[in-house]
Amino acid sequence: MFQKVLIAEDYSMINKGIEKHLKASDVPVVTVVEYCDKAFQEIQFALSQNTPYQLLITDLSFEEGLLNQKLTSGEELVAAVKKIQPELKIIVFTMEQRIGKIKQLVEVLQVDGFILKGRKDTYQIKKAIDAVYQNKNYFSDTVMRLLRSGDTVEDLDEEDHLILQFLAEGITQKEIPEQLEKNNFPTYQLRTIESRISKLKLLFDAKNIPNLMIKAKDDGWI
Repeated sequence: MFQKVLIAEDYSMINKGIEKHLKASDVPVVTVVEYCDKAFQEIQFALSQNTPYQLLITDLSFEEGLLNQKLTSGEELVAAVKKIQPELKIIVFTMEQRIGKIKQLVEVLQVDGFILKGRKDTYQIKKAIDAVYQNKNYFSDTVMRLLRSGDTVEDLDEEDHLILQFLAEGITQKEIPEQLEKNNFPTYQLRTIESRISKLKLLFDAKNIPNLMIKAKDDGWI
C-alpha cells in the first residue's frame, strides 16, 4: 500500500473519512490540508527532503480562506504538481460534473482516478485507491458514462452554431425557436433549446451564458 498520502479537501467530514480508511489500510503517513497552496508546498517540501508523496487525493472546489491563494482550485493544483512531480498518483474526488472539466483532468492532465461525491463515495474511494496503487486508472461509473458520451466541441452541428450566434446577438432563449424556424430549421420547443444550451455549457466548460459567449468567441465559434 502507499506509504505517504496527501489529502487536499476543505470539508473536515470528508477528509476525516478518507484519512480513516487510509490509516486502516496501514498507510503510515497521511497529511490533510485545506488549501491548494498548502498542498503544493507540502509536495515541494517532501521532494526537497527526498521523501516524496506517492498519492494526492484532491477536491476541485475550495472555499476562500483568510489569505490570498495563488492556487485556487484543484485543477490548478493538479497542473502545478504535474510540473514538479509528474509521476505522483492523483485521484480527484469532487462534485464537479462538467464534461469539459472532467475531460481536461482525465485526458490532458491525466489524473489516475476521478470520483464524484455521492452516496457510494466511500466505497468508490476505497476501490480507487486500491486500483491506483496497482498502477490502474479508476473512474466512477458516472464519470465513465460522461467520458463515453463522445460529445466534443468539434461535434457541434449547424443548429448549435446558430444558437451560439443568436445568443451572442442578444436573442433570448424564448426567441430562438422562432429564429431557427426563420432559417428553415424545424420548430423546436423551448425546453429543447434550453437542453441544447445546457449541453453547450457543458462542452465549453461554461458556468453561465455570458461565460459561454466568451469561450465560444475565444474558440472561433462566434
